[in-house]
Amino acid sequence: MIRRPVILPILAALLVGVTVLTATPARAQGQDQLEEYIARTGEIIDQARDVVLESDSQRARRVLQEAERLHQRSQQMSGQGRNVMALGMSRRARQGAQQAARFGREAGGNEERARLRLERYREVRDQLADRAREAGD
Repeated sequence: MIRRPVILPILAALLVGVTVLTATPARAQGQDQLEEYIARTGEIIDQARDVVLESDSQRARRVLQEAERLHQRSQQMSGQGRNVMALGMSRRARQGAQQAARFGREAGGNEERARLRLERYREVRDQLADRAREAGD
């Protein structure tokens, strides 16, 4: 009976020691994964920036600016050890960058459609002018 009370504190100390020793590498691994995630978010923002700058969409630019702000905040939060908040902000920054790229592509598509319509209008106008000249001759 005397041995049982002695064994329990020893087992508890061993369990705490093992937990502390294994928690540090897991925390470091989680930090590494977070840093990779945030870095990849930066790459996604860079790709979205290329699409947005090619368009004239002010809406896409505003959404991209917000994504960039969120990305900077996620980096700050990560540096402060506020990993859950950093991850959330990085996710929102990614979503914003993807939405900005969509807006930029849509605006580019609209510009292209408008250019094609203008081209067709000019062709029809030129044809009508030719017909009018021919009819006047």
